[in-house]
Amino acid sequence: MIDENILYFPALHTKQAELAGLKKVRQDTMARVWPSLYLTRHNRQKTSAEIREKIIESTHGQCFFLGLPDNIAALPEDSSELVSPDKNYRNWKNFVASFDKARPLLLSPSGITLRQTVMQARALIDEFGLLGMRVKTDEDLVRAEAVLAAVDDPEAFYPILDAGHLDCKTSPVAQYQMLTSWINQLRSEYGGIDLIMQSSCFPRSLGTFGDSHGSIENRDRELHSMLGGYRTIRFGDFGSVNNNPTTLQARGFVPRIDVCGPLSWEYARFRNRNGGYVRCAQEAMNFDDFESADDGIWAKEIIQKMAESPDPLPGFGSPAKWIAIRVSFHIEVQTLSLSEQWMAESTEDYEEEIDDDFEWE
Repeated sequence: MIDENILYFPALHTKQAELAGLKKVRQDTMARVWPSLYLTRHNRQKTSAEIREKIIESTHGQCFFLGLPDNIAALPEDSSELVSPDKNYRNWKNFVASFDKARPLLLSPSGITLRQTVMQARALIDEFGLLGMRVKTDEDLVRAEAVLAAVDDPEAFYPILDAGHLDCKTSPVAQYQMLTSWINQLRSEYGGIDLIMQSSCFPRSLGTFGDSHGSIENRDRELHSMLGGYRTIRFGDFGSVNNNPTTLQARGFVPRIDVCGPLSWEYARFRNRNGGYVRCAQEAMNFDDFESADDGIWAKEIIQKMAESPDPLPGFGSPAKWIAIRVSFHIEVQTLSLSEQWMAESTEDYEEEIDDDFEWE
């Protein structure tokens, strides 16, 4: 079972920048984090065996879920072998078993039958003792219910209720209604089942948020709060990346640095002729969330070094490095903020219990 002290389930793709950011998260932070990693081509390393080594380097010896992404173009070259249904998806089971700490996400390729889903789930739980499943549609929910009805221990099965991409400019009312329906449907039959939410509100482009400065609301946290917080469901998001990995190569880029806060992102964006990354870093240091972040965070240290340098730091002149910094910064800040939220909710529960037991003399 997943320990109750695990508070954060950030989803990432196994792309170079995202794994590099995860690798730089502090060990004590990772003790409260359970990543969901979606097997995606890692820069020049395009097969699952090559990517495997990078995953091991990045996960700090902690447990994590391992699954496949939706974007077929982003899959490793040998992905067709991994999704082969032969012998209850034996290839997938064997690949996940090659990691000491990986726990599988159920595969749901197009055309899979309900029987194949159940047989795969049983085989994976028998092998690993624990299984996750990404629930994105009502059809997925039916499959999850079938698994719960078929396995010997429903507590070994973790549905990850995926609300998809949230518009960071509006409140996630529709996604709240969808997840509420799914939660109620699962809990009506399996009252104590442990559930995890997952969503992504980080936009692919920041063009409409402001040129040199801007702020993006964290609608993932808002959705979690709307659902009732940890009293209802554990929290997961897409680790400050877009949930649909692109395989397109951009023609050019404008230097940008993001500062991650508990409930929003702030960014500074300046072309090279206007100061580039050094100017971005100098502006970022004035953001409130930068000043309040722990000094031991690697991402904060790099931004500070860049701001104080007369020239750009060697090796930090590409967007990929700053994606890694954003991912690391986000996981650090979210884990601390979620720990504070969890403690506050636990205190509220305790106070209610005391109040309920009070007797008038």
